[in-house]
Amino acid sequence: MPDLKAGLEEAGLRLSAIRFVMTTHAHPDHAGLLQTLKRQSGVRRIVHQAQLRSLDDLNRFFERKPDRHYEPVVIDGEDLIVVRPNREALAEIGIDGEILETPGHSDDSVSLLLASGDAFTGDLTRPDWATPESADAVAASWRDLLSRGAVRIWPGHGGPIAAGVIAELLRAGA
Repeated sequence: MPDLKAGLEEAGLRLSAIRFVMTTHAHPDHAGLLQTLKRQSGVRRIVHQAQLRSLDDLNRFFERKPDRHYEPVVIDGEDLIVVRPNREALAEIGIDGEILETPGHSDDSVSLLLASGDAFTGDLTRPDWATPESADAVAASWRDLLSRGAVRIWPGHGGPIAAGVIAELLRAGA
């Protein structure tokens, strides 16, 4: 949380400026602060229905690590639970886009694809970095994103990637 607050401050923003938060998957580095963020800022969480079980798994993971400060995720009536198709649910809160299931990094991975073509993919593995076990799922997820109009990819770690780079990797059989 201190790193998040420092990053926001550096960008000239306050924690209260965040209205919504969506996790791309329920791994500790992407969803570990969900409950703390909600408590401290009143943020509304957007959770894909496919992630509900994974959030329970995340809570159990942290139960086994009592040395780490963690607030268990408790989904309540203020959270927006989305299912496919979800464009309408997002439009009601002013987001022009959709949440797509994009397994490959994890079974519960989702990506947010905005009408602008910006795709927020979290840890969806690049096709050339996929393991043999995940290569088919990764390629299918990328093909789905590209076919729906992804132009710029915003991964969870690192800078943006042009969709053409991913398309070329897929063509090359990566």
